[in-house]
Parts: sequence; C-alpha cells; structure tokens
Amino acid sequence: MCWLSRFSLAQRALIGLMSIIALAFGAISIPQLKQQLLPTIELPMVSVLAPYQGASPDVVEKQVVEPIEDTLEAVDGITGVTSTASEGNAVITLLLVPTLYAMIEIRKERRAEKKAAKRAKKAGVPPRQASEEPEPAQV
Repeated sequence: MCWLSRFSLAQRALIGLMSIIALAFGAISIPQLKQQLLPTIELPMVSVLAPYQGASPDVVEKQVVEPIEDTLEAVDGITGVTSTASEGNAVITLLLVPTLYAMIEIRKERRAEKKAAKRAKKAGVPPRQASEEPEPAQV
C-alpha cells in the first residue's frame, strides 16, 4: 500500500474533516464565480398576442391576424412574419433584422458616404448640406 492510503485509513476523522472543509469552500466560492454559464441571449423577434374570446380560428384570422399583418408590413426591419390563429387567440411572431447586421450595414453606409465626400472634395464639388433631402434609393 501507498503511504497516502495508509495515512488516510489511519486518520479517518482528519480526512473526513478536510473533506467537509473542502466542500464548504466550494459551496462558498461557486456563487462568487464571475463566469456566466448561460449568457443572456436576445433574439431579434417580437411576439404579438391577440386574444379574441369565443371566435373561431377563421374569424380570428380574418378580423385580427390579417389587419395586424397589413399594418406591420409598413415597418422597416422585419425579415419575416409567422402567424397562428386558434380558437379565441392569435399569435403573430415578427423576425427582425439582427442588431449586429444592422450595425454592420450602418457602418458600411457611413464608409461609403465618407468615400463619396472625399471624392467630391477632390473633384471640387461642394458637400451636400444637412438640410437637403437625400435622393430616394432605387429598388
């Protein structure tokens, strides 16, 4: 037998006490850890719940879901709409443009504007005033 095994068997009370102390330190230190095991996740989606008590799914779809979907079509930044009509209830889920994607696009636009301003400055064209309306983009 190894000397550690012989010592542990001879001093069972001491080993038990050391085990309890180790468990106590572990229990105290776990809440103080700064590492997040489950980080917060923000999904770019919104759910609209619309109750309509006593209505059939067809009525809910025609009188609740369709008007809400028609209204939400005008909102910029929506990539998809999913609707569910059940008896007395409607759930409409909107998928939005992710924030990171939107930030990247904004940065690209700013870089393009800066490059255009530099080119205009080199060509001697005066920069556009802030009060001027930008031209509409071609789709």
